Amino acid sequence: MKKLIYTLLACLLLTSGLHLSAQQRVEPEAKKEGVKRVICFGDSITGHLPYINYQGQYFKFADLLDLMLKGHLGMDKVEVLNAGYAGDKTYKGGDKPGALPRLEKDIISKTPDICIVMYGANDSKKTEADIKTTEKNLIEIVNKLKAAKIKPLLVIYHKTVPNPKHPGKAWVHIDKTAPAIEAAAKATETPIRGMRPFFEAALKKYPAWQLVNRVGGIRLNRRGELVY
Repeated sequence: MKKLIYTLLACLLLTSGLHLSAQQRVEPEAKKEGVKRVICFGDSITGHLPYINYQGQYFKFADLLDLMLKGHLGMDKVEVLNAGYAGDKTYKGGDKPGALPRLEKDIISKTPDICIVMYGANDSKKTEADIKTTEKNLIEIVNKLKAAKIKPLLVIYHKTVPNPKHPGKAWVHIDKTAPAIEAAAKATETPIRGMRPFFEAALKKYPAWQLVNRVGGIRLNRRGELVY
């Protein structure tokens, strides 16, 4: 019985340690010679907090992309880092730092070769002026990345899946972000990837809740991470 109790306590301590380490920011090391660095820059779809140890609990699409690229190019040729920040906007708001204010610290100073940018879902979209603000901020982000010799890729969010029991809780306003992202890509001549077609194809094969969770129908579940 004592051995069982000690084992259970050890498991509790281990899982507690995992939870604590998941919230601890670990600054990436300087990029090594010959290694291509990709940074995923976004909100909660991308990650919880930038540069934290969460892989002991779950994987995000940035981690899957890292494994895929390493399998294709070689373990010592590429790395993918996650700079997602849950609830973040393109601008500073509330307790969130904002993409523009943290761009230098979280992206440019890490000297990536490529930055995958998916932002705007949390911005206010009550008016046309709000959408224009998102567009303007994305243009500024892209221009600053290019000035730092970092190649940007803009990403349009996937399809929102309403919960049949609570259809009003779906984040349908996310669709209003797409025109701002498209306009920013056009204005800056930046490559763009829309995720909606891939999600629509996946929805024909798999239940919606394998792709996204039931709260809001937007945050990714495991199969959704794979689609990304």
